Amino acid sequence: MNLLRSVATLTLTWVLLVGLGATACDAGGESGTALVTDSAGVEIVTNRGNLWREGDEWQVSPDPELSIGTFEGDAVYELFQVQGAVRLPDGTIIVLNAGTNELRSYDGDGRHRWSVGGEGEGPGEFRIPTDIYVLGSDTIMVWDLQLRRMSVFHRDGSSVRSFSIRGTDSSYRPIALFEERRLLATTSTVFSPASEPGAQRDTSVYVLFSLDGDSLTHLGTFPGTEQFVRTAGGGMAVIPLVFGRTSHHATRATSLYVGTNDSYAIDEYDRKGRLVRSIRRDVDPIPVTGEMFAAEVGIRLERMREQFRSLLGPLYDEMPKPQSLPYYSAIQIDPDGHVWVEEFTSVSVPATEWTVFDSAGVMLGQVTFPDGLDVYEIGRDYVLGRWRDESDVEYVHLHELTRRSG
Repeated sequence: MNLLRSVATLTLTWVLLVGLGATACDAGGESGTALVTDSAGVEIVTNRGNLWREGDEWQVSPDPELSIGTFEGDAVYELFQVQGAVRLPDGTIIVLNAGTNELRSYDGDGRHRWSVGGEGEGPGEFRIPTDIYVLGSDTIMVWDLQLRRMSVFHRDGSSVRSFSIRGTDSSYRPIALFEERRLLATTSTVFSPASEPGAQRDTSVYVLFSLDGDSLTHLGTFPGTEQFVRTAGGGMAVIPLVFGRTSHHATRATSLYVGTNDSYAIDEYDRKGRLVRSIRRDVDPIPVTGEMFAAEVGIRLERMREQFRSLLGPLYDEMPKPQSLPYYSAIQIDPDGHVWVEEFTSVSVPATEWTVFDSAGVMLGQVTFPDGLDVYEIGRDYVLGRWRDESDVEYVHLHELTRRSG
């Protein structure tokens, strides 16, 4: 079934969540209800409140349980351009430090064990490493954007092999492991000077590849990122639309979760690309004011180098202002199948709230994360991410996650 299938006539049924420890309310109630509907075999779960009662909420510790990084000192603890970090079952943390083109290992106490990689094109070397994955308990994979290859390492840092993605389009980039033996990869629309100018939304194509790089299954095509395109004199410039819509994804076992953040909805697809469930939250959009738009543009320009500021600044003057903010900024799936959704955040609209849904799509409640933490991984009892201090020094932080119920 096509991933962009239309919604048919809905058969409505109320589901009482008494078994989950709450009493159902009517449409005007506070919490404890989810409206489950069926559309041609697709389960739609519309949430209208929190299931957690006071005192049931999960908590992320505000201070890190473990911090890796330093302002100055031993170079193996200096982090720069961290592109990702993963935690192995024994507590080992593997960090992809792109600033030195290295893969680094730290034990459960944050002590450095080994570093491998370096700049180059030889086995185990990198040019522009961008993504890190863990296969099983002892295999680490790193994608290099420039070399367009996946390097495979043993947990002791030894290089095992490498492979490239083969297919009809060489622009595919791995974005997640799927079913542990397959890679989920995507490619997006490439704009050209012949493209229609103005606000455009590219498309994202999702494909499964084997761990040898061979294409297996086309899962579907989704709306991608809203861009602003300007063409003139045979040239062009493309920048993301301010407060534009983007697509987000996450995987677990044989399920792919995709959200385009046009609305508060995350859709779940099976291994063949069939839509099986849509998780929704009934919330009102947040209007974008002129002041909000100007503040976002101002911060973006301030962070640019002067040559880019003078070149791209006029594009922001021409750019249309959206009526409302996107609904969220990221999706994560934890080991128990809970769906975590980061409320929308940007340089001018910081947010620290994540909304948690159970594996059936029922909203449990919201969890406050430490300010400024870029989340890489949510485990059963921890959250792993990157944090920057006021001097823009990077750290990898591990925070304790306490689950009280659910």
